[in-house]
Amino acid sequence: MSKHSSLSSVPVSLVLAALVPLDMLRAQGCAHYPDANATTGASSIAPFGHLDPQDPPTANQAILFKVPRTLLPTQPTRICELGFASAGTRVREFAALSVRLGQSNTPGLVPTFGSNMPGFTQEVISQADWRWTTPADQWQFVGLTSAFPYDPANGDLVVMITVAGGTSTGTGSTGFRSDPSTPSVLQTAWRFAPTSGVVGTGAPKIRVCWDAADLQVFGGGCAGSHQRVPRLDLTGSSRLGGTLRIDLLDAGPNCPAALLFLDGRLRAAPLDLAPFGAPGCKVDTFFTIQLVVPVQGGAVAIPVNVPNQAALRCAVLWAQWLPVDLPANALGITASSFGRILVGS
Repeated sequence: MSKHSSLSSVPVSLVLAALVPLDMLRAQGCAHYPDANATTGASSIAPFGHLDPQDPPTANQAILFKVPRTLLPTQPTRICELGFASAGTRVREFAALSVRLGQSNTPGLVPTFGSNMPGFTQEVISQADWRWTTPADQWQFVGLTSAFPYDPANGDLVVMITVAGGTSTGTGSTGFRSDPSTPSVLQTAWRFAPTSGVVGTGAPKIRVCWDAADLQVFGGGCAGSHQRVPRLDLTGSSRLGGTLRIDLLDAGPNCPAALLFLDGRLRAAPLDLAPFGAPGCKVDTFFTIQLVVPVQGGAVAIPVNVPNQAALRCAVLWAQWLPVDLPANALGITASSFGRILVGS
């Protein structure tokens, strides 16, 4: 920790039991399809797109593919995360990002997206203005905002990803690791939400998790009076019985305090604070829990204890800092990036 930071004397217990169903998972871990190697496979901009000035339609992509149930638990469980492997170190931004999960007992794929996932489906992420950092050749979770109830009796897992305005900056390839033999249905260059695509191959490699502990930061933030953007950082472990810290870094040097928002929900579209006097600042979380924390030297840390309760596997808590920075704007508030705490064993 920076010598200018302070550890808040306010202990926080990660109270998530009221935010998630109390059913216990019957299996633990993750599966990979077609394999667990995040460093191999062709680089493909499907499904997450890339805004090429010479070919803008590449920013809009939709792809559907299956994960065989033989790789997944043999008892009903909850799928709480999906991971993908970027071929380059990139910061990715999407005007809109949607991931929908379903199941199917029907072999093969057909061009109509909906026909490949008959019965119950669920949109496990539907976000506007999504910003996602993806290091090269590593599995990185996409950040599901809800879990999917998976039942092997209903067949293979069907994954559909739809991206609008996908672009990225950084180093290395703009694509994700894919497998040329995995069947898929793909639609690109769409102007309206696509209902069908072209049956072919080349789906992305994927990691499917029904029990995983993860700390990840999404989004951006807005600059304070010192022209730096305050940052949220997550360190430690979100495993059951573990401890972690929610840090605020790079707040204004004269920032006296900050609000910490904690919630199991994330806004589908950020709340723009411009109408309230803070242009460029947005609130991404809701706030079941609100803490006012004193800040010293532009930094503070909040300790968090994760209860050792099996029912909390797959639980999610979102966090965001709102530092008080009176000279920054008329509202006197700035906003940090936001983080997600995923509880696992």
